[in-house]
Amino acid sequence: MNPKPPSTNLNYLLPICLVATLGGLLFGYDTGVISGAIEPLTAKFGLSDFMKGWASGCVLVGCAAGVLLVGPISDRFGRKPAMFLAALMFLISAIGTALPNDITTFILFRIVGGLGIGIASISTPMYIAEITPAHIRGRMVAVNQIAIVGGIAGTAFINYFIVRAHGDPSLAENQAWIIDTGWRWMFATGIAPSVLFAALLIPIPESPRWLIERRREDEAKRILEKVTGPVFAATEFDSIKAALSQEQGNWGELFSRRLRVPLTIGIALAVLQQITGINVFLYLCGVLCGVDHRRLAFPAGNQGPLTRRHRTKLEEMMPSTESPRSP
Repeated sequence: MNPKPPSTNLNYLLPICLVATLGGLLFGYDTGVISGAIEPLTAKFGLSDFMKGWASGCVLVGCAAGVLLVGPISDRFGRKPAMFLAALMFLISAIGTALPNDITTFILFRIVGGLGIGIASISTPMYIAEITPAHIRGRMVAVNQIAIVGGIAGTAFINYFIVRAHGDPSLAENQAWIIDTGWRWMFATGIAPSVLFAALLIPIPESPRWLIERRREDEAKRILEKVTGPVFAATEFDSIKAALSQEQGNWGELFSRRLRVPLTIGIALAVLQQITGINVFLYLCGVLCGVDHRRLAFPAGNQGPLTRRHRTKLEEMMPSTESPRSP
């Protein structure tokens, strides 16, 4: 007969986990926001196909760097500071990508956003897993995954409403606004949730596991007692100490026989995720599912011309749709 799971103080635990999942939400938002902005960016800065792809995918460089940095940062300073650093990177990126006057500056700030994504992708689920009892741990970590997907999906709606903020986007004057200003608001809308995430991180507790690792055991016990009560907290405390005592914490452990199967599965999942081509849809969905920009820019009837600069850029973006004439 399975032992009865401990009673959990969800009134205390759930708000903490929801604050942490804001990191997942911003992860998704920063990943997906480029989808609706890449076409106006291409028109604004006259991007080649290569630069268009680089402007969309450069965030992955920051993601890779963030994943490499988050381990040492969270081990030395704690899970909360790591999440706070991610919030700061999201904020800097949101401001920087909304204001650039050249594509190089935009790309630099996108890479900064990638750092935030990489840090949040590890620190957020790790924090949730370490503060949550085992019997609901999977559900709580899954909420973070839902937040990531919600952030990606949310960008589609936000970009849609921004594009239509001045009315029908098929009108020439609205096209000019989208190319000059509209795409900036797509990135700027990430400022408020970044500030909110950073502010709400301040009152939540540190990870009990990290506190025990740092010999701040009284603090860890108090947090565990608030989550599950004193009886189970003592058991959980002893379990964490026993697990920490068995950890070697080196690269050799990663390649040990005990972790060979999980490591292989993890690598296989990462490879399969990439070869499906999902990133193409995340970063270029607006291109793949978009309408003919030539038709949007120059609607039938005399509805107001674009400036010569915007007209030229949009014409360069779109291949000719006319049928070749017979000699």
